[in-house]
Amino acid sequence: VALGSIGNYVWTDNNFNGLQDGDESGVPNLAVKLLDANGIIIQETTTDANGFYEFIDLPPATYFVQVMTGFLHRFTQQNVGGNDALDSDFDPDTMISDPINLGPNEINNDIDAGIYIPATLGNQVWIDEAGGSPNVYDAGDTPLPGITVNLHKMSNNEIVMTEVTDQLGNYLFGLIPPGDYYVHFMIPSQYQILEMDFGGDDVVDSDADVTTGITPNYSLSSGDVNLTIDAGVIVPIDLELDKRVNEAAPIAGTTVQFTIDITNVGTNNATGVE
Repeated sequence: VALGSIGNYVWTDNNFNGLQDGDESGVPNLAVKLLDANGIIIQETTTDANGFYEFIDLPPATYFVQVMTGFLHRFTQQNVGGNDALDSDFDPDTMISDPINLGPNEINNDIDAGIYIPATLGNQVWIDEAGGSPNVYDAGDTPLPGITVNLHKMSNNEIVMTEVTDQLGNYLFGLIPPGDYYVHFMIPSQYQILEMDFGGDDVVDSDADVTTGITPNYSLSSGDVNLTIDAGVIVPIDLELDKRVNEAAPIAGTTVQFTIDITNVGTNNATGVE
């Protein structure tokens, strides 16, 4: 019987484009299984130090390949671009390739798998209270719960995930495929967003545009964790005026006395009030 072989390569698809790029590396020590037409395991191997695998001495038949990904890994997009030597051939849900109809003496080294670790992005919305360092988060500031935060795809502005800040003002987007994204903080009208990127420390500054609540673009690669995307706000100066008269029904010709109390119910100190 003229025997053939099936193989090839498992790599980390850092940018989730479904293609083997020159700066992406193979994944070693992953279990790979060869299945017959009925889904029965007939051979097993592991990827080598460079991410390659091979099944040899195979009679003509229909086969499937299954790659057992590592912890947290997921499969990239399947059959992108039309070049079978560069794409990923595995269904992201089943971890199994399409059927491989192997002929006599055939060597099929185009059964590749691109995998990635989902990215994570978050962090906090807070009120910048008076008395501390202005325009940055510090110990005296107050978390702002209940704020809707949307994660958008940069390429088409699609909302791909939505979260609401918790009691600590925190939000978290997990299981994000690598790619380019931006965040939109839906800040209610009673708040004013702080100056963006004040002070140069991304851990404590505010990252949203003061008008739109939208952040810059963030490029996330496989396994990236970015927990520095914050929005700081203030309650603008809000003066509350209370006017009272000492006599509710004064007699004609008498003098009445008015008392006016002005209270600042906003976050910031009011100055220049006359």
